[in-house]
Amino acid sequence: MPTHAPEHADSKLLPTGRVVRDWADLAVDSWVDVVAESEPLTHARVDAKTEDGSILWLVEAGTGRRTLRLKTDPLVLYRTSH
Repeated sequence: MPTHAPEHADSKLLPTGRVVRDWADLAVDSWVDVVAESEPLTHARVDAKTEDGSILWLVEAGTGRRTLRLKTDPLVLYRTSH
């Protein structure tokens, strides 16, 4: 699995930052790019998480939509800055 997002002319369609392998390392209020199957790229803030990092609540930038994500979901998170 790559540690950096691939370079591309339209960076708005691709994630930035490093892959987050251990969600327990994410702090509340940190920012991530979410790449999930059959979904557009989402930039979101970690709103809450379980101590072991198996469950995250994310708030999407722009829409404010709050979603629950499980570590077992088919997605990849990339650590970013806001």
